Amino acid sequence: MLRDDRESNANAGIGAGYAAFQLSRALAAPGLDNNGQTSKRIERWRNVIENILQGSASYGSRTPFADVPEWITLEVVTGGFATGQFMAGGALTEYERQLAASIPGIRPGFERLDLNTWHLTEEGIEVLQAKLASGDYRIEVPEEAALLTVAWLLGQQRTENAWDLVEAIAPFFQQLRFFPMASDGLPLSTAQVQVFTVGDVRAVLSNRPAQARVAVQKHVVETRLPLYDSAVSLFLLTYQDDWPCRRYPEGWFEQANTLKQQFDASCPSASGEAESSRDRAGELFALLGNCASDAASLTGRQVGRIRRIVDDFVRKHGHPESESHQKHRDSQRSHVSAPGHHLLAKAVAARLSMIPVRTEFPTFHLCCNPLPAKKRAHIRY
Repeated sequence: MLRDDRESNANAGIGAGYAAFQLSRALAAPGLDNNGQTSKRIERWRNVIENILQGSASYGSRTPFADVPEWITLEVVTGGFATGQFMAGGALTEYERQLAASIPGIRPGFERLDLNTWHLTEEGIEVLQAKLASGDYRIEVPEEAALLTVAWLLGQQRTENAWDLVEAIAPFFQQLRFFPMASDGLPLSTAQVQVFTVGDVRAVLSNRPAQARVAVQKHVVETRLPLYDSAVSLFLLTYQDDWPCRRYPEGWFEQANTLKQQFDASCPSASGEAESSRDRAGELFALLGNCASDAASLTGRQVGRIRRIVDDFVRKHGHPESESHQKHRDSQRSHVSAPGHHLLAKAVAARLSMIPVRTEFPTFHLCCNPLPAKKRAHIRY
């Protein structure tokens, strides 16, 4: 077993096998290509694989592509892989073509740039403000609301804010659609919009409970995993001829007893026997306790199990004290450092206390269903 610190590029080959598998599934899809959906799926996964092989995407980052700000909505395929395409970009929509044909001076090949720019003219601002007043517009991606927001800010005499927004989006006028499409006279259904008073919203937010699984995840990342790393490091000190428990440096048993006590105090349910065959941390600490109390009593099977857990850890993560592994743990801690949703809800509820209770708020239900259990994140050892 290699026990030296190993540095590696964290993004090297990330998801390449998964992306290739998804592409193979798309290529082998039976039946007709419904409205070109299979072809689009194949093209998307080809883009992902190309990004991985060229190293042009930093998957896992909020801004996976250089020079693309985080506010741009990216096309994303299964697994969270951005293809490099923009949801508000791509080929002109039928609405854009019709709008370009109806406005004098729109240049062929520059339709999107000219249409975005036209919406900033006096006539274009008036059209947008009329749409705001009548509700005759449809927004499918956030970018399509940008110029509507500019028109609203100008209507509120907030000129400086309006032009700050224009300055941020103008570099992408050629690529992205920043204006809404017509609603085609279709009203929003009652299934999409509900109205609640401020008092109703405040009561719901104030009573929002903490998410138990998030608290567990935070505990595992901040407490359990560092202890697990320490146990692996401690067993690595006992290696000789690629086998653990062959030698014990001075002070090893004292360190092992202290670490086992810390683990038991922070994870009381894990004391004694291993929690389950899938919980390697609990299993390794049970073996650490046995070793610390009476190393000579360890069976060959127990030593083999220690070797398997420690070797698998080093093979997958590198030495627990290596710089690359410490960066990985730092990243995990940053992911769970944000305040819980229940705390944010209480902060919003406190701010709502400044608004009259009977004031009504429209609430849009566009994406409120929780993820199915199989798509929830799990901590793996």
